[in-house]
Amino acid sequence: LKLAEEGGQLKTAKANHENIVGSLMKEVQDAVKEVKRFRENVRRAEHRREQSVDLHRKEIKAKNEVIMKLERENELVKAKLCKELEKAKGSTESEIVWRQRVTKL
Repeated sequence: LKLAEEGGQLKTAKANHENIVGSLMKEVQDAVKEVKRFRENVRRAEHRREQSVDLHRKEIKAKNEVIMKLERENELVKAKLCKELEKAKGSTESEIVWRQRVTKL
């Protein structure tokens, strides 16, 4: 009887052990899935960041090109005004007006 009791306890202990091991294995599998999801999210975030940086660089480049174009146009306008000033040097009043315009640029 005692042996049968111990056998029953052994079966119960073995079943409990199997339940615990099964539960732990499921937790490990869930943790592995969570790590995989986390790594994928990190990869996606890095990709988005790289795209954002590339876009920002392109925007800066485009703005710099516009600035350079405007600076060139500004130089052309200054040169044109200087030529006009040379033509208008006959009159003192015109010279003052043109000089004021050129210095404002």
